[in-house]
Amino acid sequence: VKLVETLSEIAPGEMKGSVRVALAMSGSDAAEMCLKFAKWYTKRAEVIAFQGGYHGITTGVLMLTTNPAYKRGLPPLVPGIYFAPYAYCYRCAFGKKYPDCDIECARYVERLITQPGTGLIDKPAAVIMEPVQGEGGYIVPPKEFVEWVVKVCKENEVVFIDDEVQSGFCRTGKWFAIEHWGLTPDLLNLGKALGGDFPMAAVVGRKRILDELPRASQPVTFAGNALGCAVALKNIELMRKYRLDERANRLGGYFIKMLRELEAESKIIGEVRGLGLMIGVEIVKDKASKTPMPLENMIWLVHQMRNRGVLALICGHWGQVFRFMPPLVITKEHLDKAYEAFSQVVKELERRL
Repeated sequence: VKLVETLSEIAPGEMKGSVRVALAMSGSDAAEMCLKFAKWYTKRAEVIAFQGGYHGITTGVLMLTTNPAYKRGLPPLVPGIYFAPYAYCYRCAFGKKYPDCDIECARYVERLITQPGTGLIDKPAAVIMEPVQGEGGYIVPPKEFVEWVVKVCKENEVVFIDDEVQSGFCRTGKWFAIEHWGLTPDLLNLGKALGGDFPMAAVVGRKRILDELPRASQPVTFAGNALGCAVALKNIELMRKYRLDERANRLGGYFIKMLRELEAESKIIGEVRGLGLMIGVEIVKDKASKTPMPLENMIWLVHQMRNRGVLALICGHWGQVFRFMPPLVITKEHLDKAYEAFSQVVKELERRL
């Protein structure tokens, strides 16, 4: 009960203090629950997701995840999923340039929802979106894109699912990334940082949606177990005590500034982007053509960083984005060390090409 009350206290926007909470064991579980709740509430079946999105690897949400490596050899998967281009401004699907693009990607979502001939049988039950796309390349969309998608969902009684498994709990400099745009989702999908290393996840939702569920229709044997709830409560307590949202915002701004200075002088850094301590660096063979850096070179970068004492991963459609997602308690000195190592390996890769 205490965990549910605490999640209600920190929920974004209009949700704050007035939600229902369903507990789960992982982000994939919670995403499955979001789809179930949205379909039950709307009595509709289809869902819109975004190219580059990642929402888990269990059967129900696997189709929402666009990386074919997770799905190859497994069809048939859950039908009724439709993909829209994400607001990936560096590689615009419509060949346009922000802000002169009239937010064509958001207009595409609106057409999918409101116009005939798009392939949908009816209006979708839900739109599921990462407010900062994770596995797709640590992509921060324009404010207008997020606002437009949320507005269209509201006007058409489509459930807007905000998947914050990666971006939630202070990671982007706010408790939840959606707060950067002052918006409120219908369902909020949480995991990872909620439990730390312990399996714990949750769906935080508007009462009007979760109150529609039949009683005892969501039994999960181990969800809400005492140890998991205690761990989650302690994690939130420490985030509050040490103001990790403010810390991520401050240190992230410091690190992004250094990386953008490196971008200005580098031949292979196409773009530095991020919010708080959720930062992506897009590596290209050539800035003019934006040709993605080959995967073998990206793996070389990762190994060279490891040899210099920095653990990091890559993401993006071609594995061409170097991501920095350090612990929120990282020190400025450690960020300086990471920057020094990254600067060295980037310059060394430039010489090798």
